[in-house]
Amino acid sequence: MPNPPIQAFRIGPTRKLAKNGHDLLPITRYIESAFFSQYSTGSGRKQEVHLHAGNQQSLQQTHAVDGPRGSGQCQGNCRFRHNTPTPMETTVSVYTVVTIQDLEPFTIDRNLGQPRQLEAIAQGIINSNYRLTTSRGTVILTLVENPEEAQALPHIMALLEQLGQAGLPVPRPIKDANDQAVFTLHGRPAVMVTQLPGVSPNIPSAAQCHQLGSWLGTLHIRGMTVPMQRPDRLSPEAWATMLDRLYASHNAAHEKTIAWLQREWAWLNSHWFPLDLPQGVCHGDLFPDNTLFSGDQLTGIIDFYSACHAPWLYDLAISLCAWCLDDAGQPHPERIHALMSGYNQVRPLTLAERNHLQAACRTAAFRFSLSRFHDHCFPREGATVTRRNPESFMARLRFLQSKPLPGVPIHQLQ
Repeated sequence: MPNPPIQAFRIGPTRKLAKNGHDLLPITRYIESAFFSQYSTGSGRKQEVHLHAGNQQSLQQTHAVDGPRGSGQCQGNCRFRHNTPTPMETTVSVYTVVTIQDLEPFTIDRNLGQPRQLEAIAQGIINSNYRLTTSRGTVILTLVENPEEAQALPHIMALLEQLGQAGLPVPRPIKDANDQAVFTLHGRPAVMVTQLPGVSPNIPSAAQCHQLGSWLGTLHIRGMTVPMQRPDRLSPEAWATMLDRLYASHNAAHEKTIAWLQREWAWLNSHWFPLDLPQGVCHGDLFPDNTLFSGDQLTGIIDFYSACHAPWLYDLAISLCAWCLDDAGQPHPERIHALMSGYNQVRPLTLAERNHLQAACRTAAFRFSLSRFHDHCFPREGATVTRRNPESFMARLRFLQSKPLPGVPIHQLQ
């Protein structure tokens, strides 16, 4: 199948070199301080979070842990738990509080009946997500908190419609009597989508990686007919802006980490993908917690709010980093082989893509190291906000800086 027309996707000039089968959050849930203990005093204590419809209590956050010194690691008052990585981090973010009473007009208009129960979903860090049970079933409610995502929301809903019609296991938008999926709730654009069966894997199996690779290849092929020209909201230009902001903060505790990220940014500027790599619709955030399985059978892909037009190799690299390297930065060759085999059976990589796979994975690891570290240094406010541990992707990046991606050579997988 021929590739779609090529569009430029590159890094601009170098600046200063210096997120349905979710876990639910019950009325009372304890969040352990083990995986990212900037939220504790280092005593290992637990912190109680009340999160139910209309009764949210903010999680008190303190930054008070130390970590080992070294390239790419925080120091001083910014400390990460480098030695206690978890298979998959448990997080919850609620920026906008919603109650049952708020939702009745919208459920009635969508023929969903009366709202009965509303629970915050214990996954996701960008938007506010809830599981809503009504008298006629259960749906997923999302309030979009990012203005850039809000502008793209109608296009994302159209993408889900088209992918669903093509037989892919994705949530389907639930529309009102006027055939509109997007509505406004507490000043935020909101949508309701169907709930999919299955659970997210904690430690992916090789069989699950193979299915994930096959699905991603199918998305890239089927997406060729979808007119989505939305750029990546966290493009290289956004990376430069985040680095500038970190550099301007003059935070001595983060000095070495920022310098390390700046050196990697300089490296990326001279080792970027060529402009003629195939590109099109990408998921942009295909982590294990955005997938659903029944055993080893893929039953759903969720959270398309980062979907964009970008090089397919970059989308594949994000998945390789998220699925095939663990939080300690250690690769799992059997997962790499399985994921790449599944992908290549649907859409074989071009020679240029194979030659740039290592650089693409290193780029993906840098992007999530940077964005998570930036969000740690400049946290967003919300009713309850838990941030991802940047160290898990910094560990991946350190590995990719020092060694090639292991496993069966990509050119032998076609």
